[in-house]
Amino acid sequence: MPEMSDPSHEREPLVKASFNLPESELAALKQLASRRSTSATQVLRQALASELFIQALADRHAKLLVQESDRSIQQVLFSQTQTGAARSPQLAGAA
Repeated sequence: MPEMSDPSHEREPLVKASFNLPESELAALKQLASRRSTSATQVLRQALASELFIQALADRHAKLLVQESDRSIQQVLFSQTQTGAARSPQLAGAA
């Protein structure tokens, strides 16, 4: 998977795409872009790269752990769809 600092999309021709989102999700996208001082397109690219990374972990039945600011560890659990795709992350206490 290309690193975020290695924008491989710059080597490929760009294709314009259109998506339908509820207003609340579009507002969240714009808020993330503003917070990161970047474009909505870049936020979507980063989200896609993250999703591909997480899907690869789920496919390997790997664990994704998150360390909270209080240093507690949480495991991110993904339910599987009938096709095996990861969805709906949930936090669970990890040992």
